[in-house]
Amino acid sequence: MNTLVRFKLLRIIAIILIVGLGISLQARKSPENKSPIKMRKYISKQLWAREMKEDLSALLCADRQYFKSCFRYQDKSCSQIISMAAEKCVHQMNIPDKFRPARQGMELGRALGVCTALNFEKKMTRSKLNKRECFSREAWL
Repeated sequence: MNTLVRFKLLRIIAIILIVGLGISLQARKSPENKSPIKMRKYISKQLWAREMKEDLSALLCADRQYFKSCFRYQDKSCSQIISMAAEKCVHQMNIPDKFRPARQGMELGRALGVCTALNFEKKMTRSKLNKRECFSREAWL
């Protein structure tokens, strides 16, 4: 599979997963404020990044998900690698110190998800399992 096709496949998978994550985050309650994150007027970059890393790890590393099923793990777990990939993206992205989650949260979440998935794939390329479903977009849609 050539690099462009693989990139497009990963991007599609990441977008689908991140849309689901965005929906779940809208209902998630923050420990600092008992209202759902989307309902809060502003959220700090640190709080948003911490919660997104946790949620990305939980969503992308769930049983029978691409990131859990298609890679061999040795020293670190799927969740640890996703969290490290997300942290790298948070530092690369231009995220304001405070922002309105209702306006910018979904866009930032989608960008973080795509970046995290691509960083994960780069880091784990050699650990990818040679299973048909791991190279088939239809298996994950």
